[in-house]
Amino acid sequence: MATSFPLENVPDPVRHALDVIGREIDRQLAGLNTKEQNEFWTQIHGYALVRTREKARPPLIASAHVEESVRRALQLIDGHIRTHTAQLDAGGQQRFWEVVHQQAQRMAEDTRQAHGGHRTHSSS
Repeated sequence: MATSFPLENVPDPVRHALDVIGREIDRQLAGLNTKEQNEFWTQIHGYALVRTREKARPPLIASAHVEESVRRALQLIDGHIRTHTAQLDAGGQQRFWEVVHQQAQRMAEDTRQAHGGHRTHSSS
């Protein structure tokens, strides 16, 4: 499933950043099973939500229970996000995180339902 961000009312620089990040997310998701994809999107959703409300940059991986494969994927995405959002002005960054938040919320719900309809956390 290709990552497609809703691009209504999105300025061109933000659109470009979302396109690049979307392609990189697709590459990372290709190596993850549905449960891991849900974990990935849940982490992105929480992070994007914080970024829409705060100016400080919290850690992308906030949960200790994140699977190692998901952690690696998030670390790679974080690097791409940092690079591409650094090129955006404050308004563009805000819009970027709003769009990412909306899409991550949808994808977390879709993948949660696809892997059994309930939240699970590893105990490792």
